[in-house]
This record gives sequence, C-alpha cells and structure tokens, in this order.
Amino acid sequence: MVQIIQLKQLKQLSVVAVICACASFVATLFLNFWLDLRLLDFDQLSLLGQAYYRVQEKISQVVAGVSGLVLVATALAMVLFYIHQFIEDHQTDLGILKAMGYVRGQLARQFWIFGLYGLLGTLLGGLVAYAFLPHFYTTRNSAGLLTGLSLHLHWGLVLTMVLLTSLLLTAMAVGYAYHVLARPSLMLLKGSQTLRPPRKKGPQGGRENFLSDLRASLFWRHKFLIFLVAFAAFCFAAMLQLALSLQDMMDVALQAMMIGIGLILSLSIFYLALLTLLSRHKDSVAILKAMGYSQRDCLSVTLRPYYGVVMLGFLLGSAYQFGIMRLIIWLVVGQGSQMVDSSFNWVNFVLAGFLLVLVYTGFNVYFSRRLAQVPIKAILLSE
Repeated sequence: MVQIIQLKQLKQLSVVAVICACASFVATLFLNFWLDLRLLDFDQLSLLGQAYYRVQEKISQVVAGVSGLVLVATALAMVLFYIHQFIEDHQTDLGILKAMGYVRGQLARQFWIFGLYGLLGTLLGGLVAYAFLPHFYTTRNSAGLLTGLSLHLHWGLVLTMVLLTSLLLTAMAVGYAYHVLARPSLMLLKGSQTLRPPRKKGPQGGRENFLSDLRASLFWRHKFLIFLVAFAAFCFAAMLQLALSLQDMMDVALQAMMIGIGLILSLSIFYLALLTLLSRHKDSVAILKAMGYSQRDCLSVTLRPYYGVVMLGFLLGSAYQFGIMRLIIWLVVGQGSQMVDSSFNWVNFVLAGFLLVLVYTGFNVYFSRRLAQVPIKAILLSE
C-alpha cells in the first residue's frame, strides 16, 4: 500500500494537539479535584466548610463541562478542516491511486494518523495537570475549610480521556476522509483549487470593481477560514474577559490558567488560519503582482477583509462570557446572586478589544511580510 501521509506533512495539525492538551489540562484539574471532594465526609465539615464544598463542586462541574466540551468540539472541527485541506492539496495523487485500483476504504484508513495528535495532546495535558495539581489543591483549600482533603492521582481519569479523545479523533478522521474520497477519480484528477482573478465586466470593470470582485471571491470561497478566524477572536474575548470578570471568585493561579489557555487557543488558531490563508491565496497574489498591482492591493483582498470577522468573533465571545459568568454566579450563590456584581464589565470589554486588535494587527504585519516574499516567477511557471 502506498503511503500517502507523512508526519512531516502534518505540522499544522500540531494546533489540534495544543487544543487537546488544553482540554485535558482543564478537565484533569477540575475532575480530579471533584473526585477528591466526593471522598470527603460532608457531615464532618463545618457549616462554612459545607458551603465552600458546594461552591467548589459546582465550579468544578461547570468549568470541566463547559470548557472541556468546547475544546473537544474545537479539536474535532480542526481535524475535519485539515483533512479537507489535505485532500484538496493532494487530490491529484489520490485520483491517480484510485485510478490504479485502490478503493477509498484503503486510502481513508491511512488517516488514522490524525488521531495520533489527539493522543499526544491529551497525554501531555494530563501530565502537566498532575504536575500542577499540588499547587491547585493548596490554593483551593488555602483556608483549610475542606477538612481531610488530600490529593489522589486518578490515573484512570487521564487514561480514559486520552483513549476516548484519540479514538474519537481517529474515527472522525477516517470517516470524514472516507466520505470526501467518494469523489470519482476523474474528478479528483481534474479538481483544481487555483484561484484566478475574475474578468473585468464591460464598462464597470475598473480597478476598484476588479479588486472588490476578487476580494469577495477569495473571502467567501473558504468559509471555514472565516469560522477559524472568528473562533480565535471568540476564544480570546471569552477567556480573557471571563477571567477578569470573576476575579473576586477566583485566585490568581486560576485566573492565570484561564487567560493562558485563552491566549494559547486564540494565537494557535489565528496562526493556523492565516498560514492556510497565505498558502491558499499565494497563486492569486502572484498573478496580481504580475499584473502590476501593489502590495497594498494584495493585502486588501487577502488579509484585511478578516478584520470584520475578528470583530464579530469578539462580540460573540463577549456575549458568551457574560452568559457563562451569570451562570456561574447563579450556581454558586443561588438566590443571593443579586449581592454579587454580575453586570457587564465595559472596562474589561474595551481592554480585551484593544489587546485583540493589537494581536491581530501583529499577525497581519507578520503575514504581510511573508506575502511580500511570494515568488511570482516560480508560481506562474508551475501553472
């Protein structure tokens, strides 16, 4: 059987490992803590200790459930996206193999390797979580209200998450590849993702109309890239504002953990999305340069249209974190939630928005420099 997938071809899929590591880290911390809470004799705790027990139990359930599920769903979406991209980039090779007699089941089985990144990520996240757990328990019980609380390493928890996540990613990868490879071999051989600038339309086909048409064509052709950019901004806004808004209910370590995970997720997804964007549009950029268009024109049809997507993701993330904050406050203090300030924090909103603009502008500067290095001659000759 011809090997069509090499590990060196999957460098961008390391983002999936990062997301799985974040999910495993958060879930291991809070689920391990929740399991140890259940080992305590609730009746032996003081009244204040019992109240604190309920608070920590609810927080652990909400954070592990909401964050864990969102991160796992994100990892699955990343795998599906990258499989689609991989098949589009190698569709000629796959078409030749199908024409040689290889059935799609044989080809799809090779995509099991995508689950390997989930295995490595969840394992790494679990190990880092267990290294951090002693400090986590110390901060959770700094007042000594949870009498008898001690750290137990529930290795079965990590092994279950590692196996389930890797098996789920593997099954999704193979199944989705099997679905996409249903295309006839002739269609795979003819398929081409090369983008051509649209033709000018009669008297209305001026320079600005041409760039506007091309901008719309490039922007809407890759809808999942729009989702990735929006989701990166969503993660940045949600995790940063949630950590800042709940500072009275969290210690510094938990705040730093939430902010760190938000930054890792958003920066990783931004990098993956814009790197894919650059790869997909380098042929169109080369053609524009050959036609005499400036670097500014190239940026206006590739990177800059996504500023609006970033702002949309930021607004959705801000609304999401506000809903989660209200939910956590309601679960923790119940009817007394009116005693806790749960109003929308506009200062955090403006601060997070300003930082997000700086981050995305930094990515734009970096990738615009890479865009300027697109080799015109090599790309045009390869056509």
